[in-house]
Amino acid sequence: MSTIFNDLLLLEAKRASGALSQAEFDRQKTAILDSVPDALETDFTVVERSVTNSHTLWDMLLLWLVAAVLCASTTWAITGNIAIASTLGITVLAAFTIKLFTALD
Repeated sequence: MSTIFNDLLLLEAKRASGALSQAEFDRQKTAILDSVPDALETDFTVVERSVTNSHTLWDMLLLWLVAAVLCASTTWAITGNIAIASTLGITVLAAFTIKLFTALD
């Protein structure tokens, strides 16, 4: 866009100095402005969503649930505190679930 503005400024300077006649200026200005593509003209492409296998999604959620339980169980075995273990397990499961749903988009 700045190149077009620079070209128009140079063209205007040439006209002001007398190097171009008004008719030649109009012709060159029209040629420059016609070279700019119209922003409203767009090519539409149809995008189709792929169908995901629902069994795969449930299998993945089940795998992450097992990972969260394993993580919570390990934390409970190490710390002996069920509250910390539950919090960690729920946090891991929530993070995996969010990751799963963002993967759907």
